[in-house]
Amino acid sequence: MTANRSAGSFATGPGTITYTINGTPTGCGTASFTITIGGQTCTLTRTVNCPPGVVTTLNCAGATTTGMIAQSLPAQGVSVSIPYTGGNGGLYSTQTINSTGITGLTATLSAGNFANGPGTLIYTINGTPSGAGSASFAISIGGQTCSLVITVLAGLPHTCGTANIHNPTKTYGTMTDQQGNTYKTIVIGTQEWMAENLKTTVYRNGNTIPTIANGATWDYTTTGAYALPNGNSGLDCPYGKLYNHFAVTDSRHLCPTGWHVPTIGEWNTLINFLGGTAVAGRKMKTTSLWTFYINEYSGTNESGFSGVPAGVRTDNEGAYMAVNQLGLYWSRDNSDQLPVLGGKGVRMSYDATDIYTTEAIKQQGYSVRCVKD
Repeated sequence: MTANRSAGSFATGPGTITYTINGTPTGCGTASFTITIGGQTCTLTRTVNCPPGVVTTLNCAGATTTGMIAQSLPAQGVSVSIPYTGGNGGLYSTQTINSTGITGLTATLSAGNFANGPGTLIYTINGTPSGAGSASFAISIGGQTCSLVITVLAGLPHTCGTANIHNPTKTYGTMTDQQGNTYKTIVIGTQEWMAENLKTTVYRNGNTIPTIANGATWDYTTTGAYALPNGNSGLDCPYGKLYNHFAVTDSRHLCPTGWHVPTIGEWNTLINFLGGTAVAGRKMKTTSLWTFYINEYSGTNESGFSGVPAGVRTDNEGAYMAVNQLGLYWSRDNSDQLPVLGGKGVRMSYDATDIYTTEAIKQQGYSVRCVKD
């Protein structure tokens, strides 16, 4: 816009100067004009009123969701961006819309202005969903309507996407390893554990941990190495990597700063807190993935530990065994029976409720969980 004045003369004494404002404002709000005349300067401000907001299209089907919502868990940090076209720069008011289908959620939009042309509206999702499935929100704004549909997961997913790994009633923290992989963590008693299997391919100092495909070479390796469950990269989620005991005890450290591979004593602290060897395994196993022998052995994951059956890579031609049947986790302790050749770990099985200490040749590949220092 421009503020124009015609030529003229000042009055002798007080008077007024008339400016005429012309042009089309680019938006609404406060327009400022710097006035300089007669050896003086001032700023003239005028309010540009906003028209009612109007858009040409509102595209709920093209919405982008940040964050995830799981059954029975409060929604945290979840937002949805809904694109539109043909905005006129006008105002829109605050909205709060309740969900239908899966109830208990609200979508809230703060007041603002449409862009001139295309743009997005950002709704924040809050509340605790009543179940799993599709939560729908009837969006009506700018003269357009559409139905926003958000998926509510049946269980809290693993960070790499697999469902029904974690316990949706538990509050999980997070930890990031030296390679940038992020894991959920869980406080159990006085300890904080990773709630997922380690999958780093580098030590804490950034050195690469080698992977060995050849079975015979795996058998005779006496330095740190890792393998994939069943030798299958598709099982990296949610099973992580299998490490030999040499990697576990390497001075470069498997776990990130502030975390370490547990001792058998630390495993026993966890097991005892959960009621002892005979029952702790069932409380630590996930409710999915395990090949359940009979229902009385199925996992409840009431601890939130979320133990998964990644199986083992043996020291017999590097054979892979027991995916979906066994969860084997190293400690950093050496074996009492084979102090030079063996290491200690713990074992959970598909056909038992217990978890107990086991000893194995150091060339075997087990899963690893880190515990906080």
